[in-house]
Amino acid sequence: MYSNNGENEFYKWYERNYGIPRKGFDRNYNEKFYSLINKCPKCGGKTLIKYRWTDAWLLAAIANVNQEHPAELWEIIAEGDSLNHALFTEEEIESGLVRLTEGGWITEQDSKFIVTDKFRSIRFGNIAIRSLGKVEKLLNCEPREPNEPMPHPANNFKHVSLSKELLNEAFKKYRKIG
Repeated sequence: MYSNNGENEFYKWYERNYGIPRKGFDRNYNEKFYSLINKCPKCGGKTLIKYRWTDAWLLAAIANVNQEHPAELWEIIAEGDSLNHALFTEEEIESGLVRLTEGGWITEQDSKFIVTDKFRSIRFGNIAIRSLGKVEKLLNCEPREPNEPMPHPANNFKHVSLSKELLNEAFKKYRKIG
């Protein structure tokens, strides 16, 4: 589902223990990898995915749109603007979608995004999310930094099915409709 522009400890551990070199990943690359990505036996079973506050913002936007139908990219951008009075950066969208998918919070179908039962089981009813703090707490997000670099170094994932053109089209559609 993604490729990472940097190396990290888990990939090195995985290659050492399973003898499978890290290449560009896609959904069919290695099922064993995907079943282990959330838990690292060498790390005491701790979650390896470090969520950012922007991931909580993205998840809330997807969940709010998803109450009525699967969320299209332009709708996620619009809802994100409504929630936070700001627009996502391309890096925040791509990296956030990768982390939320790998964490089991969302899935993608036909270029639309849907929250999973994992997320639905935690929510209470079909109430729209207006407070990002609750979602940040749910994901155990890293706190916001006052003067974060842009783009943030943690936002280095590339989502395989999103191209620059698709992201640009989504932003254009939002500006046209919004």
